Amino acid sequence: MGVRLIGLLGAFLCAQNVLFGDLYLHDDPQRDTLHLWSFAHLTDVHIGEGEGDYGTSGYIDTLTGYEEGYAVRRLREALTYLKQNWTAYKLAFIAVTGDLTDSGERSEYLRFQAIMDSVELPYIAFIGNHDVWPYVNASNEAPWAYGDSLAVVWLNSMYSQFQNLVDAWQSGPSLFQSVWNPERNHPSRFHNFYFDFRGVRFVAVDGVTRQPAPFGQAGVGPAADLHDFPGGTIRFLDTLLSQPQPYPLVFLCHYPLIDNPLSGVNSFSPQEYERIVNLLYPRRSKVRLWLAGHIHRTADYPLRHPSSGTLFARCVESPANKEQDGGQFRIVRIWGDALSSGLLEGVTDSPFEIEVWGSHLRVKGGGWLTLYTVLGQEIAQTALSGEWEIRLRPGVYYVRFADEAGRLQGKRLLITAEE
Repeated sequence: MGVRLIGLLGAFLCAQNVLFGDLYLHDDPQRDTLHLWSFAHLTDVHIGEGEGDYGTSGYIDTLTGYEEGYAVRRLREALTYLKQNWTAYKLAFIAVTGDLTDSGERSEYLRFQAIMDSVELPYIAFIGNHDVWPYVNASNEAPWAYGDSLAVVWLNSMYSQFQNLVDAWQSGPSLFQSVWNPERNHPSRFHNFYFDFRGVRFVAVDGVTRQPAPFGQAGVGPAADLHDFPGGTIRFLDTLLSQPQPYPLVFLCHYPLIDNPLSGVNSFSPQEYERIVNLLYPRRSKVRLWLAGHIHRTADYPLRHPSSGTLFARCVESPANKEQDGGQFRIVRIWGDALSSGLLEGVTDSPFEIEVWGSHLRVKGGGWLTLYTVLGQEIAQTALSGEWEIRLRPGVYYVRFADEAGRLQGKRLLITAEE
């Protein structure tokens, strides 16, 4: 039976407002099931909420050193809990899916990044609707939604540090350079990217509108947008999902995928829902989870393919971090078998000579060699005496050796590209 990701992401509330969910890498009852690793999901942090003009005057401002507030306190409390339990929960990183700030002020971004960096835990964050159009109030706001570009600059160190953690990283065409937005007649950057980590592909989806909020309000409104033009989000998804997917897929988006005629008020419209799901459906065996925030609630429901009525995958909403003392967040636990667990933890350098170039692996030495995928599937075994060579597809692999004395050694390999 092939390894695949299954199961519902059930959740329950416990101390510190922690929600837990489980994702399984296989459904074979003959194989062990162990907790391999986890990641934390935070959303809707809203640094600066209730604090008026945060930091110094204006929205392209700085900190005075005294800016706190309940949103800051709750983020600190959540991160303190995660740091204290990082090893116990086998956490690998934190994903923050938007509304990092309350109004996109530079000081709010600076405080968010300072708090996240202070705990020295790996994290990746991207914008929500409150982050994209900087403002203090309706009469003191940026002329257009250029917070998407400012966020990339202000969070630049985060990207470089996180890319060193993951097995592979690919930015969308408009994250680190602007593209022309014909819907708004100004340049935009869209926070679309994906990364591979320990046998799962995570896809960040930027659904944030750049349209001004209705009724003379500041910033942008709560509805989502797919940005159907070169460099936009729906074309990023189309390009990605037209390709074979090596790993199960988890989508990270500020907005949930809601199958409802009124969904366009607070998320994607029914037409946009259908466009997204029609792209996901052909890859439904790999698509497992759409993880979101925005509506500040806890929810878990299947995605529905409109034309066939087939239910598949899950959309899971996490509540706002800022709305309860202690902070609210979700821990998603990844489960697999004993072999995967042994490969993903405690691997060391080996005394064997290993050479990797392009798509080729060459090993020299003596003893038994076994080659595994990142999910623990055995793909080759040989009694090594001298030299052994194999051609591999790009991806993450593990090599386990038993030397002539029977001592086990392991090594993690990254095959980057075909020749």
